[in-house]
Amino acid sequence: MTQEISSMEVSGNPTKMEIKRINPISRVCNTSVLRIKAVERRKYFHVWRLLTHTSVENLTDYVREILGADSYIKVDKINHKTVRGYSSFRICVSDHNYEKLCDPSIWPKDAEFTFCELEQFNAVPNCCGRQLDLVLSG
Repeated sequence: MTQEISSMEVSGNPTKMEIKRINPISRVCNTSVLRIKAVERRKYFHVWRLLTHTSVENLTDYVREILGADSYIKVDKINHKTVRGYSSFRICVSDHNYEKLCDPSIWPKDAEFTFCELEQFNAVPNCCGRQLDLVLSG
């Protein structure tokens, strides 16, 4: 236990201690390893102000045309708390494809988009329709 504490730094309020890593995270670019594979980082993209009849399948096909048939793409429709005159979607793509989606020329006029964190979408509606934070337990 003392070895773990010595390799970490304790910071923050004394009543609410947080352990923060001081060791940097290394990324490896060794392409000669063939027996095991790593998963590429993914980024989330929020696009909204699309017509209400836009479906997940339509948007997935459109993004697949832009990024290529072999690209990882996951599209989820966002259900809003209130009725809106447009549809919103969360798009998950590989890190190297994210910049292609940030090009405004590929989106229809008046559509809006931004990068988003996954935590923004981890919400679950309760029986009253209010949003609750999603808590996963092991």
